Amino acid sequence: MRTAALAIALLLGSTAPVFAQASSGNADVSHWVCGPGAVSTDIYVTNTSAVDLTVSVSFYGRSGAAVTSGISYANFTGSTLQAGKTGYARITCSTWDYGYATIQWSGNPARHPLLAYGVRSWTTSNGYSEASIIINDGKAF
Repeated sequence: MRTAALAIALLLGSTAPVFAQASSGNADVSHWVCGPGAVSTDIYVTNTSAVDLTVSVSFYGRSGAAVTSGISYANFTGSTLQAGKTGYARITCSTWDYGYATIQWSGNPARHPLLAYGVRSWTTSNGYSEASIIINDGKAF
């Protein structure tokens, strides 16, 4: 009887789901634009975890090639986004460009640690405008 109970316990234990915490993740940013004057896009990233994370934002232009100039970061220490902090990557251009971006993170948080959103902004002689960019349906990743 004990052998049967032990066999059943082992069987149930071996078929139970096993959950592993992610040590990295990413999200896609569907679009960005920048151009002459005051046309830029900001990608805001918030680290909701209790540990510092390595975070990068990569921009790709309309040709699909990586864009490496005109990008500035705020509230990042190198590529580290400290626990509980929000930082942003801003892209500005002297000529019109547009494309997509990716956000990557790595570290050892207790849960999915990042929230992100984007803002396209531009100033013209007619005034100032902004447009929101939803990232990962507003969910943590």
